Amino acid sequence: MLIPESVKINPINTHVANYTFNIYDWEIKNLSNLIISGLKQNKNHKSNETDEIEKLIRTEIKKNKILIFNKFLFPKVRFKLDATPNVLIISPKNNIKLTYSILLKQNLTIKEKETIENQIEEKFNVSAIILNIGGIAFYPSLIPKDIDNNKIIKNIIHEWLHQYLVLYNLGQNIYKDNQMLALNETIVSYVSEELARNIIDETQATNIKSDKINSFNAEIRFTRSITDNLLAKNKIDMAEKFMLSQTSKLNYQGYQIRKINQAYFAFYNSYGTTPQSTNNILPKLKCIRTKNLKLHEFINKVKNIDDFAKFENILNSDPDFKKCLN
Repeated sequence: MLIPESVKINPINTHVANYTFNIYDWEIKNLSNLIISGLKQNKNHKSNETDEIEKLIRTEIKKNKILIFNKFLFPKVRFKLDATPNVLIISPKNNIKLTYSILLKQNLTIKEKETIENQIEEKFNVSAIILNIGGIAFYPSLIPKDIDNNKIIKNIIHEWLHQYLVLYNLGQNIYKDNQMLALNETIVSYVSEELARNIIDETQATNIKSDKINSFNAEIRFTRSITDNLLAKNKIDMAEKFMLSQTSKLNYQGYQIRKINQAYFAFYNSYGTTPQSTNNILPKLKCIRTKNLKLHEFINKVKNIDDFAKFENILNSDPDFKKCLN
């Protein structure tokens, strides 16, 4: 994810001031370390696992020509494996909509998370959840240290794409509104999954794992559908009781989910490749891809979109896209 707009002053931001993550301190420390490390490198520098991962990703990006002026890879692929910040997500209770996202300190305990969530929900009459994040597009990118190598590769690519796209209209307008946020995150997820597949040995996946993922996807889509239906009828209490029961059910089935509420779905709704999302952007991107088969052509088609209406215009202006969507 790109850095959320947590700098805006609002009552909720003020309420969690003691828990907020200091972006500036992190950047000063880690960017300085990156520069010093680069200066110290010499001909005797021995490559390590980080170097090898960066080289793999760099090679794949170049092969797909995702470059500045079709010549230069920028920014350089750089990442740090460490504990990532948590993110506080706020949504109204009566519908699923991301209204605030605020970065909080790493390593909050479950008790601390629940205390913050309960206080905010009671004081501001909203839905709140604190989630772990799979990476953030600082520089260097910050990636969780406790995930497997395949996810590390995919998440590094995801965050690098955010850094690349912020040089263009698409990334610069990510926080214009929730539609542009969802468009950015879905494009980045879609492209990063493709690039990662070219690097990762897909034979590592097992049928058992796939069956478990499919089962979860079906259950969470069902949960989202019923929740949307109840909220549309203003049956908020019933929707929240249903989400609570579904949380218990999924945990009983072996899926570790601490909490499902409106804010949970509001966060994932930005990521159109996830089963929690109903933003319907992914099939539209796939239609655009049918006429832009090379990945860099597809990216060039979308990277200068600065408004969601312009994305829709791309689809509406081409009869082939309309056929694809139908």
